[in-house]
Amino acid sequence: MIIYLLHFNTAINHKQHYIGITYNLEKRLKEHATGGMYSSHLCEYAFFHGITFQLGNSWKGDPDLEKKLKKEGHTERHCNICIKNKTGLVPPEAG
Repeated sequence: MIIYLLHFNTAINHKQHYIGITYNLEKRLKEHATGGMYSSHLCEYAFFHGITFQLGNSWKGDPDLEKKLKKEGHTERHCNICIKNKTGLVPPEAG
């Protein structure tokens, strides 16, 4: 499975990131981008308010790792976009 982190270009209620898990990342990103019925509530909100996102990172993992990352918080630590914006450096590829 693939765990992925989305970086919203505009924060939504102080949330800049979304973490999810899927078997097919390309298909899942399309679902989020269109705000369809299989999208998360946060991505659906973003779609209907014109807020775009980028893939901030992805890893091979399982639902336990996804839950750990969500519970841990501080998603900006794992977001390649935030890391690049803060340091000016492009982080090494994960997973």
